[in-house]
Amino acid sequence: IKVPEPRPPHIPAVASLLRAQIAPMLAPPFDAEPFLEQAATYYRATGQVKGLDYIEFLRADLRISRGEAAGTALDELAGRATFKDHPDLRTALLAEQLKAACPASDGPAVTRWLRAFESDRRRRPLPTLDLAVYGAVATFYARQGDLVAADAAYLRLLGAIRELALAWQNPEERARFLQMQATTLDATRDYLESRGRGDEF
Repeated sequence: IKVPEPRPPHIPAVASLLRAQIAPMLAPPFDAEPFLEQAATYYRATGQVKGLDYIEFLRADLRISRGEAAGTALDELAGRATFKDHPDLRTALLAEQLKAACPASDGPAVTRWLRAFESDRRRRPLPTLDLAVYGAVATFYARQGDLVAADAAYLRLLGAIRELALAWQNPEERARFLQMQATTLDATRDYLESRGRGDEF
């Protein structure tokens, strides 16, 4: 008789983190906070600072998605080893700092974080981050009247959606992904057509 091995104790915490990241994307969205707190309880009990830092990062991302301020929390996280010593997490944090600055119309911060993000991005482009970042950046520059910068951001956004769509091998899954991006695609098409660049859509 094969006796199943005990489940590693960190697995429920990891599962809770995954649920927390998926919950806001569901229709209707679920509250991610209970899942984050489940994971935080484990990380606090085991003294895992990096896990707790990552949960703070996810909580800041949720605040941004709700239109709440999170810049101060993100700036504080930027000084921690969890993000300074991990290139991919550092890039993700830069993306969040940029997303936080755009709705606040903080031009100098947008310029600073975009420059830093694109410098990190050259190391390893991630279309998932591009999708999140360039939508916010395009809206910011269009609102500011900097149409040249808005053009570039909208085209980067469109490129990210195309790349992610091609990653889906199943046609039904690809169609579902594109349907989820319908509002963004419509806004991008409308903008490019208004600029006489509809053939680039």
